[in-house]
This record gives sequence, structure tokens and C-alpha cells, in this order.
Amino acid sequence: MSIKEITKLSNGKELDIVYPIKLLDKDGKHVYYENANGRWQKYEYDKDGNETYFETEAGYWRKYEYKDGNKVYCENSDGYWEKYEYDKDGNETYYENSHGDWWNREYKDGKAVYHKESNDHWWKREYEGGKEVYFEDSTGRINDNREPVDMTMEDVCKLAGKKVRIVE
Repeated sequence: MSIKEITKLSNGKELDIVYPIKLLDKDGKHVYYENANGRWQKYEYDKDGNETYFETEAGYWRKYEYKDGNKVYCENSDGYWEKYEYDKDGNETYYENSHGDWWNREYKDGKAVYHKESNDHWWKREYEGGKEVYFEDSTGRINDNREPVDMTMEDVCKLAGKKVRIVE
């Protein structure tokens, strides 16, 4: 029901309303918006200020769920949904949706180092001193900016786990 319908007086007269109407909560977040054409949007938030519900005059709605400040689930009136998972540091490690798409991600020291998707695309990264020094993905793209390592033949054998013979 629009503001115009709510504010109609019992004698049939209408109040003079200036559009657009924007209602904010105590934290300054939009909770209601309506334009002169009767289109409206309603929003709800949790105690942490995260949007938990959205609705329009057309009947479309969207709901969100959160855990520890992170969005863990979303669904809408069209039947679409999304799920999210996080590690102990709050990094997003898994995503899945109702279309069958998904991806998972691994982190090291707060940086994403591995990513794989349902379409078989993947990438991996390495960092040194907080700077990305290596990138590789499933398309064959490789950016290798790692510093070369000086090794003795003994070091190479230890790394290989067996004797090594250099061939030309």
C-alpha cells in the first residue's frame, strides 16, 4: 500500500504529498522510498546495520542472513539463492548459488592464494613480503616474478628426493 493510499482522508480528500518520499532509520539507512508513480521500496536491517530484507510494490523481495557479520545466505522471490562460507579470519572461502555455480578459495596470511570454480577455471598466487610474485591460471597464463634461488647440487638432490644428473 502506498503512502498516498494510507494518507487518504476519511472525507475522500488527499493530503498534498511531496515526492520522492524517503524515510530513514535512526542510523541514516533507508527504510522506505516512494516516488510519485506509486513505486516503493522497503528495507529492513539487523542490529549491526546489515540489510536483512528488501521489498518492492511489484512483490519482489530479497532476504539476507548473517553470521558473525558475514552474509551466509541470500534468497529472493524469483527462487534464486546464494550461500557463503568463511574462515576464522572472515575471508570468504566458499560460494554457491541456485544455478549450480560455485567457487572455493584458500588464504594464507589474509591473501587469497588459490581459487577454483565450478566451470573448472582456477588460479593460484604466491606472495613474498606482501607483494604478489607468482600467478598462474587454468588458461595457461603465468606471471612469475619470483627471485631465482641459488642452489648447490646437494640442495637440488634434497629438493628432488633423489639423485639428480644434469643433462644438456
